[in-house]
Amino acid sequence: MTINVSPTRRQMIGSVLGVLGAGVLATARWPSVLALSEGLNEPAQALQQAERLRPEPTIAFPVELSTELIIGNGFGGVSKAKASHQGIDIWRSDAQPSHPLVACIDGVLILQEILHYNMGNAWVIQGNDGNAYRYHHIDEFAEGLEVGDTVEQGQVIATMGQTGNTNAPHLHFEVRLEKHNGTAIDPVPLFAPPIPGVTIY
Repeated sequence: MTINVSPTRRQMIGSVLGVLGAGVLATARWPSVLALSEGLNEPAQALQQAERLRPEPTIAFPVELSTELIIGNGFGGVSKAKASHQGIDIWRSDAQPSHPLVACIDGVLILQEILHYNMGNAWVIQGNDGNAYRYHHIDEFAEGLEVGDTVEQGQVIATMGQTGNTNAPHLHFEVRLEKHNGTAIDPVPLFAPPIPGVTIY
């Protein structure tokens, strides 16, 4: 018996075989397609991981926000002493001294330094988060405060000065993990926004 296959029927069979062939091909290639899909997701996953690792804002700005302020000579740069800069420098835009410095976090004053080499007068706060916060080049310490006293976030603890190895009044501010001489980290990501009137260079 002869089977006559009309053009229409040929087209239909060809279409079915084409679909089946494409399905088989897609199945054979699926691991590669899956791998490509996973590869495309890796940058997004890396970004999400970076977001999770980014420090949460936890501290207040260490200088009273009553005038225009500048952050310069940032973390990781080169200090005047030609060493790695372990903190940030904050000064008034008009370069005036004696500006109030405030506790950036609730904590305890654990160390006071008087004219200590390049860093001048300093306070160190052991924060209630377990980290240490260093204030250097202080002009005057707030009256009545002593080592061992507790301080509250926003409380005036000193005034900005020019003690130590510096040619302009400013605050050198450091954040140290766990102890006053622990690993230094960049303070800027820790500041709770907004910070009005502060310019970062």
